[in-house]
Amino acid sequence: MQDPHQSLYLKIDDLKNNMKHLMAAKKDVQRKLDDLQHNGKLLDNQLLVNDWLRNAGETLDKVNQLLDEYSNGNCDAGSVFQCCCSRYKCFSKAIKLKVEISRLTAKQPGIKSKIKGKKVISNLDIACSYLADETNDIIGIWGMGGVASQNTQLEELQKKIAKELHLPSSAGQQDIFIALKTKNIVLLLDDIWEPVDLVGLGIINPFRDDDDSTKPYKYKVIFTARSEDVCAQMKASKKIKVECLEEDDAWELFKDNVNLDVIESDERINEIAKLVMNKSGGLPLALKTFGKAMSKRKTVQEWEDILSSLKNSGIEGFQGEQESLLYILGFSYDYLPKNIQECFLWASILRWLCKDDLLELWMGLGLIGNFDNLQQAYRSAR
Repeated sequence: MQDPHQSLYLKIDDLKNNMKHLMAAKKDVQRKLDDLQHNGKLLDNQLLVNDWLRNAGETLDKVNQLLDEYSNGNCDAGSVFQCCCSRYKCFSKAIKLKVEISRLTAKQPGIKSKIKGKKVISNLDIACSYLADETNDIIGIWGMGGVASQNTQLEELQKKIAKELHLPSSAGQQDIFIALKTKNIVLLLDDIWEPVDLVGLGIINPFRDDDDSTKPYKYKVIFTARSEDVCAQMKASKKIKVECLEEDDAWELFKDNVNLDVIESDERINEIAKLVMNKSGGLPLALKTFGKAMSKRKTVQEWEDILSSLKNSGIEGFQGEQESLLYILGFSYDYLPKNIQECFLWASILRWLCKDDLLELWMGLGLIGNFDNLQQAYRSAR
């Protein structure tokens, strides 16, 4: 009969080897994903890859916790009877984790890039051509898109730029300008609702003549906005209008955010899914919101309830973008799990809390559960 201590040692050693394989697989998936995103390509199976990476991270956390218990002698603590119980628990955990690792390794997702729609490729090509033209300093991309805060705070932007330049957080306009004056830079501003003071930010030399071609450095500013007025106020030299997605592209984006296995398993669900997609009017935010809200709905009745809710909302008759966006945000909130809804409520009430304090508050209130250690809890909360 094999010594119980030796059996546990061998099982832990085996688990370590399996852990190394999972870590290598996770690193490989993340590297391929980063390469794809760095090259500006879309991922065809985004949800599947994100779920796998999250599950792999959680499993590795569990393995590390068990290895800590073993190395600290917790599996051999106490009386003879307690030692036997502790070893049995550690042994059982090791077996379960090995099975979990094998399952994850076997289901390692491939990284498949998506073929963009013709309109998306066309806009991308136009933006790249504008970037290559030295006469274009500021490029504005406007139209319906996602949603962001309406207030662009100059101080917050300065802090982010200062951090990237390794400057103190208190760095102001002159500090940033001096740091940038010998560099060629591209500044990307996503979804701004009001003009940003580029001079006050330290990007543009306040004493430079607009026609001065002898400036010591070149800057490019690319921003996305909802309104063409913002483009005009930002003095964009070139503007690109982004239209809502056409039906084929809209369907692809909707499928990226929903459970494909469900909508492909039942003809009626597939039919309803296309009707739900059509309610978005090609608006990317609506497509993502509706898709994610339905990602865990698996019955025809649940899909029909959603479709009925959208029909009764009269979303097609909303006047103006703001009204439709508010409905979409409300829809997204209504279909969140109750604990996540409470997280949002506390975040809105205690707006002055920093992110880490807010995460700890959620954990203290029991809104984030099913974690074995703080590292896993923080990952779940973020």
